[in-house]
Amino acid sequence: MSSKAPRIETERLILRRMSFGDWPDYASMLASKRSAHMGGPYDTEAATALRDWAFNARGLPTLVSYIAPENDRSITLAERIGAVLDQTAQRPDPNDLVFRHAHPK
Repeated sequence: MSSKAPRIETERLILRRMSFGDWPDYASMLASKRSAHMGGPYDTEAATALRDWAFNARGLPTLVSYIAPENDRSITLAERIGAVLDQTAQRPDPNDLVFRHAHPK
């Protein structure tokens, strides 16, 4: 398996590895009022694209998200794209929640 980060394009987004040159714009955006609007349809679109890529391009048989219990936004996102809480999954941190993603058919 290659360690090279994929470039995934959706209708509105291009997902790629961040480069050093991206940091000034990213930091500026986080410091602005725009950061309050992060998420929404873009996080769902990006998460769905990455999930589908992992299953289809990499052929992974299963996929999980490890989420801290206090991270409500990530829990909501995982559930929004169809992941379900897997109480029996192994986890590196015993406090993490594990959400298992269904294979997109």
